[in-house]
Amino acid sequence: MDISIVIATKGRVKLLAKLLESLQEARRNYPFRSEVLLIDDSSEEDREKIENACKTFDAEMHFFSPSVSGKRNYGAKIARYDIILFLDSDCIATPHLLEEHAKQYLNEKVGAVAGPLEFIGEENWFWKSVILTPYLICFKMPLWGDTSPWGTTANFSVRKEVFQAIGGFDENFPNKPGGEDVDLGLRIVAKGYIIRNTQEGLVYHDKETWSQVGGMIKRAWHYGAADYYLIEKHPDYVADATPRR
Repeated sequence: MDISIVIATKGRVKLLAKLLESLQEARRNYPFRSEVLLIDDSSEEDREKIENACKTFDAEMHFFSPSVSGKRNYGAKIARYDIILFLDSDCIATPHLLEEHAKQYLNEKVGAVAGPLEFIGEENWFWKSVILTPYLICFKMPLWGDTSPWGTTANFSVRKEVFQAIGGFDENFPNKPGGEDVDLGLRIVAKGYIIRNTQEGLVYHDKETWSQVGGMIKRAWHYGAADYYLIEKHPDYVADATPRR
């Protein structure tokens, strides 16, 4: 079972290099074919550094500049293989990541696979506040059962034929992180497929990109905007909840 790894990128040169290096080991441990596709719209200065990292770690770089959803759709379009694994550029793959995703596809009803994230790296004073928010819960969902209704695209694979059948990511969602992966998962399940969890298919996520006050405020804002579109598009999943203290 061959795997195409699709990563939407913009800047984050040092973090991306760590990811590509970790993927090189994961690919060496995987007995079938694989490829790494970076869909990038970085600045010219960063692009040159990323191109050098691609040469070092056997990855392909493609320029494409609309939304994150558009980048991922383009990556899936040019992917050569039957399974597409989406990762975020600030993650680090564990050595057997590809194997753990692939083994979940033995059942033909499995349309996608969700894997967990574990945050690593240095902590600042603000991180102690971040861990008290509900925003990290979704990254642990694959640890809680055999299946999930959706998964975060920081560690999420899907059969290419299933991805194409549902039309890929909805590019009408806001052009910022949040919501498009929830929508994708709900549509996969609505088509009658299972999203299988892999507890062992772990990815590490650097705390650096979640430890800045301004960045977290923007993230919360965009997640809130995404909720509006999700509620509008998937009203059957909406339930009333009384605010807690």
